Parts: sequence; C-alpha cells; structure tokens
Amino acid sequence: MGFRAIENTLNMSDEVLTENSDLFYEKYLPLKNHLPGSQAEGPVKKGDKYAPGEVMGVDYYFETYDEEVAFVKEQPNEYIWTLIDADGGLYISQGWHIVNRLAYFVATVPWKEGEVREYIDMLPDTTELEADEIREWLEPWFREHLDEFDCMELGKLRYAKEQIMMMYGLEGDDPMPMAHDWDEKAFLEHMKEGVWVDSTDGPVFVHKDD
Repeated sequence: MGFRAIENTLNMSDEVLTENSDLFYEKYLPLKNHLPGSQAEGPVKKGDKYAPGEVMGVDYYFETYDEEVAFVKEQPNEYIWTLIDADGGLYISQGWHIVNRLAYFVATVPWKEGEVREYIDMLPDTTELEADEIREWLEPWFREHLDEFDCMELGKLRYAKEQIMMMYGLEGDDPMPMAHDWDEKAFLEHMKEGVWVDSTDGPVFVHKDD
C-alpha cells in the first residue's frame, strides 16, 4: 500500500479528516499480543482478539523486531496491517510495510481488494508541523546554539523568522540568505528580551521594544 494515499490524506483539509481507527478495530478484530514480554497491559491468552468497546491500542501492537515480527511474518498478508508514522500522524495501513513503521497488527478478519486501505489513528499536530518547518528554515543559522534553538516554542520561532525576514528584506517563502555579518549569539540574546502578550489568536511573542 501506498504512502501516496497517506500523502493525499495529509493534503486534504482538516474539516474532511477524522480519526477513524475504531472502524478498523471493529471490522478486522485484531489479535491481542499474547507473546512473552509484549506491551499488553493485562493477561492475554493466545487467540484473544479485540472485543467491541475495549480500549484500543498497545495491547494489539506487535513489535518490528525479534519474536514478534517473526510471528507477524508467518501470517498471510491479507491479515497484516502496519501502524505507520507519517509527518506526525499515525495511520493503520493494509499489508506489510517497512518505511516509517511503528508496529504491526494481525487481524482475525482478512482484508479484501477494494476495501478501505487506510485508517487514521491520530491526525498530525499541525502546530508541531509548522514549528518543524520554521526550525528547518532557520537551522543553518543556529549551528553554534542548536540546543537552545531546538527548544524554542512556536511563538518564538515565528517571531525569529519574522525578524530575520525583515532584517534581510525577505518575502513569502524566500530561503534564508547567506550573510557574513550574522551573529546568532546576539540574536538569541535579543530573543531573551522578548515577552508574551495576549492577542485574539492567543499568546504572541514580541520584543519589549516593539
């Protein structure tokens, strides 16, 4: 199965997307992980499976290594599903996958061609996605103070990007320019003099002199 489906899902509007992994559990009734040392939170017997109304999640995860992945490989592909991390979201996808896998499910009901191939277990955190995009844009300029830079909250990251864009006359998605006079330490000191103020969109980070 494809990550193309995941990409299409991520490109749709948030109004359309819903977390619907409960439909997967109710239709395919995955096995509980009965293997020694599993993450299951209670006693599990071989053959125990999801019962409607039970808590979904870790009890049904089979790991991607050792005895657990060996057990999954023994199953026909139409009984296997993969829990995938894609850009901060979690998706349960038909069949065996390796890229971005977190865990496997072994269903007791086989999937068939033409059925829904992917269920959303957790939608991406759009706030964290934006923070990561800004960090990527800024990172080349903060190599000497990466620890401090990596811990910046979204509000400070937005402020830092806005200030640098004004400093260099950038617009839109212009890339970070190369400059010989950049002083990251001085800029971070400037950031420390900022404050949080309330706005209609929530707290905003600004410099005391703004």
